[in-house]
Amino acid sequence: MASPKEFPEFVGAARWLGAPRLRAIASARSIALPPGDDPIGLAAALLAKLKHPSELGPVLADEDLDRIGEGAGLGVRAAWRPSLSAEELARLLPWQQPSYAGDVWARLQKRVAIPRAPVRSEAARDAHAKAWPELATEAAWKGADRAGLTRALASALAMELGEPGHDGFARLVDAKTGVAYVVIVGGSFTMGLAADEKRELNRRAKALGPEALEHAKGIAKQASPTREVAVAPFLLAERLLGGERARALGVETLDEVARLDAEDAAALVARAGRRLASEAEWEYVARAGGSAWLHGDADPVAWIARADAPGGFGLEQLAWGEWVDDGWHDTYKRAPETSDAWEPRARPEMARSGAKALAPWQNPGEQLLLHVTARDRSTGEHGVRLAMDLPARR
Repeated sequence: MASPKEFPEFVGAARWLGAPRLRAIASARSIALPPGDDPIGLAAALLAKLKHPSELGPVLADEDLDRIGEGAGLGVRAAWRPSLSAEELARLLPWQQPSYAGDVWARLQKRVAIPRAPVRSEAARDAHAKAWPELATEAAWKGADRAGLTRALASALAMELGEPGHDGFARLVDAKTGVAYVVIVGGSFTMGLAADEKRELNRRAKALGPEALEHAKGIAKQASPTREVAVAPFLLAERLLGGERARALGVETLDEVARLDAEDAAALVARAGRRLASEAEWEYVARAGGSAWLHGDADPVAWIARADAPGGFGLEQLAWGEWVDDGWHDTYKRAPETSDAWEPRARPEMARSGAKALAPWQNPGEQLLLHVTARDRSTGEHGVRLAMDLPARR
């Protein structure tokens, strides 16, 4: 999603349309805006629902561009003159010719480079994992005194016991925020796009068209090479933050999922005293259902339209798109073979999944985000799912 911090000119310029027109434009794109008549806030909310400002091209009329241009200091259309000489204009192809609308769109789409945050140093996450051998693997968990183990975890974390989740995995509830956490048992898995998965991805993408096929090539490049990853047990929120749970942590939202930019996401996670899942942890739970696709064998369009069903370990909303803790790397070359975050940064810069947030899909390639290996280096807004390490054993 586009971020107001990434496109500040959009918010400053689009406000000249006024609240009623901004709402009409949002309605034409089937975008719901929050209540209120502040045009700056509405412009920011509209932008946050778009992948890029250019998506408004089909719904912005000439009168809209005139109002934006005049309000943003570009003058009126009738007084506009190209800055190039006649000789320079003659050398340009028709589609390169400058125009008043082009100048206004350049203002709306002006992107601000957001510098990378510094790498965050931290202790190894599995410091207490070895104290809970019953959670080392699913087999160990199933052979343990699960009720007693869950009580011990709840006591060590000062949390309440929740009803057992999907397949009997333990659930604990933070009484202060209402966030329910699932205890994720450890294990190992092959991370990245395996050869058979690549063939299946390309087969589906080819059926969707050339744009989707190009998207599939990008996924394949970024999700290679594959490697075996050992995952330490940890706790992960059952759902993304939204509604009452987000407000308990100081985030006002009326949406099902609170979508935050990297800076606000980092601040919220710190305020909660939690962390984000690593990229390896996220893919581990996403693959737990045994499929490389979040929708399994279901039709993707039908699946994405209904409420999110529990996936691996009973986690919900895995298709929405969410921040993970690793710093961005173009491929998995030299990636660690543990589930610790790979060079985490002071604010997140990578998201996983996201097909649900983009629906209804404007291009067929967007549904490929339902593949568990899809990654996104992002400056936009994404959901936040809280994670935490195992506590010391009492």
